[in-house]
Amino acid sequence: MPDIALTHLVFNAALLLAVVMVLDLAATQRQLESLKQRQLLVGVILGGIGIGIMMSPLTLMPGVVFDVRSVLLAISGLYFGAIPTAVAMAMTAAYRLFLGGVGAWPGVALIVASGLIGLAWRQWRRSPLDAINWLELYALGLVVHLVMLALILTLPQEMARNVLASIALPVMLIHPLLTVALGLLLSRRFAHQKRARALRESEERYHSLFENNHAVMLVIDPDSGVIVDANSAAAGYYGWTQAQLQGMNIDRINTLSAPELQAAIRQELTLGLRSFEFRHRLADGSIRDVEVFSVPMRVGDRKRLFSIVHDISKRKQAEAELEQSEARRAGEQAAALEAQRQARLAALNLMEDAVVARTRAEVALAGLRDSDAFGHAILDSVIAEIAVLDRAGVIEAVNQPWRRFAQEKGIEPGRPAPYTDVGENYLALCRTSAGPASDEAASAREGIQAVLDGRLDAFRLEYPCHSPKEQRWFSMSVTPLGMTSGGAVVAHTDITERKAAEDQLRQLSLAVEQSPESIVITNLAAEIEYVNEAFVAATGYLREEVIGQNPRFLHSGKT
Repeated sequence: MPDIALTHLVFNAALLLAVVMVLDLAATQRQLESLKQRQLLVGVILGGIGIGIMMSPLTLMPGVVFDVRSVLLAISGLYFGAIPTAVAMAMTAAYRLFLGGVGAWPGVALIVASGLIGLAWRQWRRSPLDAINWLELYALGLVVHLVMLALILTLPQEMARNVLASIALPVMLIHPLLTVALGLLLSRRFAHQKRARALRESEERYHSLFENNHAVMLVIDPDSGVIVDANSAAAGYYGWTQAQLQGMNIDRINTLSAPELQAAIRQELTLGLRSFEFRHRLADGSIRDVEVFSVPMRVGDRKRLFSIVHDISKRKQAEAELEQSEARRAGEQAAALEAQRQARLAALNLMEDAVVARTRAEVALAGLRDSDAFGHAILDSVIAEIAVLDRAGVIEAVNQPWRRFAQEKGIEPGRPAPYTDVGENYLALCRTSAGPASDEAASAREGIQAVLDGRLDAFRLEYPCHSPKEQRWFSMSVTPLGMTSGGAVVAHTDITERKAAEDQLRQLSLAVEQSPESIVITNLAAEIEYVNEAFVAATGYLREEVIGQNPRFLHSGKT
């Protein structure tokens, strides 16, 4: 019995492969995936194949038959989709019910399960069907036919045991392998159709780009120089029809000699995509300057040269006009240089006349420099840091103590040394550099400006200045110059020691004032000048009563 079952299953498999090969050769993937009417037609063909398979089954006992329709329906669900598979399932299920017998309903269940498993597998997987491998197809065959063996268990127990003993091994050996063979056949066919469709679409895009492009395009046989193809833009540009251009040799268009033209073509083939400038002849005999972008390509086993032609006649004309303009400009520049040389000679003559006047001026300036040096010597001999400002606040002169003050005192880390260059605006430097702190900067600028404007006779400001090592105190005093040209003198004096003494005095005064002991301070005339709060509290006298009195009055008996 197993030998008979195996023989029938092999026969069914051969029938299935033969019929599906006929179907695969008769229908393209484009037909199978386009309109629903075609999908219905494919479903009818698949259903007819299934019925044909069921007409030559393996009959184990009355009403119990086996064939390879499960393979057909699983593959149909995986590769052809819902509509063809649903039609095939309906036709084969109807025919199985027509055959009748105890295995009719299990057979219908097998038909439905096989188709649904194939559809679910199609939905579950992500990669294209033409990339499916044999291992996945074998897994699909195992799942479908394990379900098939499970459905046999719905038969009466004794019958199911006999059927499984007869059919289980051949089914599990043949049916998954048949699923693999049929699936790989369709995958390869679909891959071939996909490549053919991609090639067809690529050719369509090329022809569309070639024919509908406004740029002039030519395809040339590099061996013979014959124009193989030309687009409509080329026909419009050159003045020949496309039919006339196709078959024409490029030497009728290119003005180069035959050896020069062959050398240019060989260079285009060797260098790849490059631009070349030629002169092309039109149908009316006129000559145009063109720039040609050429790239070698292969059509089948033949070499071709694809060229795009741009008319650059206007650009060449503009370049020629530019060269003429440059030549004219060069001549004009030479004339201007000669005129300039003549003007320099005239200027030299004038300079000779000016030398005498300059000599006289230097004599006069020498006396002025002596007086200016004397003034600077006086400034440098002063201990205080002094700067002289003009009416606008620009530094006209500084003495050496001032430079030391600016470079060594009050410079915060990272700040440049300010106020050291004659010509700098002192008011602007007060905004960002060392000197009066930001809180006093506005007051300093306003006071200096008031002195410069004549609104104040003098201005004085005391301010702290932080250096990397310590805090220093300086006193700024500003006085007008009293000259007709205006201006002011700014003097800085280091008062750090005075401030320290004042601070110590304040601390001592605070300690005396807050002392719990009565303290009385008198002058040399033995007159009370100060008493603290402890004295007032202990004696009951007010300060106004004791200031100026001799301390002996405290023993006068007043309570």
